[in-house]
Amino acid sequence: MQDGQPVPLRLASCPTCPQCLAPLCTWSPPMTMPRIEMTKKDGARLDKAIRAFRAGGQTLGDLTKAVAKIFGPERADEIATTEVTRACAEEVRTTAEEAKAKGWRMLEIWQTNNDADVCEKCAPLNGTQRGEDWEEYPPLHSNCRCRVGLEMV
Repeated sequence: MQDGQPVPLRLASCPTCPQCLAPLCTWSPPMTMPRIEMTKKDGARLDKAIRAFRAGGQTLGDLTKAVAKIFGPERADEIATTEVTRACAEEVRTTAEEAKAKGWRMLEIWQTNNDADVCEKCAPLNGTQRGEDWEEYPPLHSNCRCRVGLEMV
């Protein structure tokens, strides 16, 4: 804490997510719960594209182009946005667990983009702490752009 205020946690050793600037490590679990219908082959291709994105050096646009080759341009933006949201949330969840295991007190704060595209389900969660109004990490729905911020207290 600085002057009694929470300090955002940043891990210098990890690259950051290009969408939300959250710590983004290179570990990537396989896509175990696809939220879209796809063949096993397309699922493997999507998992490969997401892993390449998460390894670093790619933008959301790069991932969208890779996804468009699998599912077509109509679905690419939605799938890429949803999967980037899922990846960022998983990395924040993992970081929070590691920090708590070290004895650091962490607050997990839901954050929206606070714009006209935020849905009715996510808008009331903006600025709330995990455990108060939510337990499940983003994405809550397809095309969700929410994220979770960490503050050390």
